Amino acid sequence: METKIYRPQIVQEIRDYYGEAIHHSTFETIQEHMNTLANMLYKGIQAGNEYLYVEISNYHPLFLGDPISQIKDANLDLIDCQWTIACEYGFKSWEDVLDLRKTEYNQPFEEAVDFLLNGNFHELQMHIKSYPSILTASSQYGHKATILHYTASNGVELWRQQVPQNLPEMTAYLLEMGVSKWTLMNAYGSQYDTMTLLRSSIHPKSAGIANEMESIFS
Repeated sequence: METKIYRPQIVQEIRDYYGEAIHHSTFETIQEHMNTLANMLYKGIQAGNEYLYVEISNYHPLFLGDPISQIKDANLDLIDCQWTIACEYGFKSWEDVLDLRKTEYNQPFEEAVDFLLNGNFHELQMHIKSYPSILTASSQYGHKATILHYTASNGVELWRQQVPQNLPEMTAYLLEMGVSKWTLMNAYGSQYDTMTLLRSSIHPKSAGIANEMESIFS
């Protein structure tokens, strides 16, 4: 039986718009990936896709929390879109992205995150058996999230902020396997552990599993 996944409307819209371009496996380097996303964001803004302005208001340092109407009046350019994508993936600037022009993805780590967020528990278990280093790895993105941080649906790339119904079971498994719950990731101008991000995340609450998730960390 397919696992039910809670996916906010904005997350679904972002996933639909970017399509295959959001997936790491499509690209040889991180910089190539980020560049493609920034160009697509710029084209989408030019085409007037309003949901993309939500991405701007969530991540662009100059427009955080601003209404769409105000952002539209700012006449955003490609540099604004590059800055937005950089910040969405936890980098401080586009220059930090350019530093990764020769950096290839840690494909096993990214695949593990995808298994987790799509509720593929058995595949996640088999994958970790094949690549146990995933348990201590951090994302190559600027936020440096561990796989456990992704269970909070907060502080990471927008399109991955979704909640499979079996997330508590998978989270308990990750902790049992030794993933540290105290490791910090970079988000919102500071550093946070998974539990702190979980408590301030709306998505697990909307999915109806927030209490169960918090109890796992107690």
